[in-house]
Amino acid sequence: MRRNNKNLYKYVSIAAILIAAMCVHIPGYAQSAPISLPKGTVEGYLPNGLHYLILKNAVPASRVEFRLIMRVGSVQETENQKGCAHFLEHMAFGGTRHFPKRSLVSYLESKGVKYGIDINAFTGYDRTIYMFAVPTDHGQEAVVDSSLLIIRDWLDGISFLPEKVENEKGIILEELRSYDLNDEFYQLKIGQGVFGNHIPLGTADDIRKVTPQVLKEYYNKWYTPSLATLVVVGDISPNEIETKIKAGFSSLKKRVAKDFRIYPLEYAKGIQISEVRDSLRNHTKVELMIPHPCVVERTIN
Repeated sequence: MRRNNKNLYKYVSIAAILIAAMCVHIPGYAQSAPISLPKGTVEGYLPNGLHYLILKNAVPASRVEFRLIMRVGSVQETENQKGCAHFLEHMAFGGTRHFPKRSLVSYLESKGVKYGIDINAFTGYDRTIYMFAVPTDHGQEAVVDSSLLIIRDWLDGISFLPEKVENEKGIILEELRSYDLNDEFYQLKIGQGVFGNHIPLGTADDIRKVTPQVLKEYYNKWYTPSLATLVVVGDISPNEIETKIKAGFSSLKKRVAKDFRIYPLEYAKGIQISEVRDSLRNHTKVELMIPHPCVVERTIN
């Protein structure tokens, strides 16, 4: 979706720390121990597999942040689904069961937050993250209930109206035109495996080929509770939020995500060299890729 990167991370969010503290796989590296969760974090799993993390954070006051982390991204796409992971992110804000058309964004903006800043999403190779923050100065319970209903809809109630799919293609194509990896050595680093052939945004041809049916196939297969983590951080009572999560999400059907796998980065044997020449400045940059096993050390910083 469209992003205001300058303002998106205008303050440090403990929600981001909770996401970082989750035991996640970093492709191509040996698995290291997860970071300890911040003191006071309430963590749990529903019988259907949904994972949740809740933390009280009274500063800023009367504000709650929500994240839905789906542990799937572009590498789960089949050849005819390329671009669907990111396209689905757009559809999530374009209409759901309880928030048809643009009413989801309209509702959140009516609470004083801004689309693209306080309401946003991100699609990567191995995860898709939806995020929004809402003030609770006027009626916390109603705002929290509606926010959890939005996330529930994202898990099993996204709409795929044909006209909406077609309209969204133009927006995504424009996003693709302005997309810049900002790394001249990206192809060297991404390797020869599935990652190099599954850029999260897809290509222009991939986007034009997307249909409602193809989006539904990807959505129905991968948006399962067992691949989802719900994070709630803010000026709330963790026990009350946990009760609401159990009441609102336990009815989601437990489904096994067949064929799910974690993909490693793959490189050809030996040292790989990439060179970028700037003839105007008479300047050359070179990077080398030397594949070798290593262990990631994860810290909050």
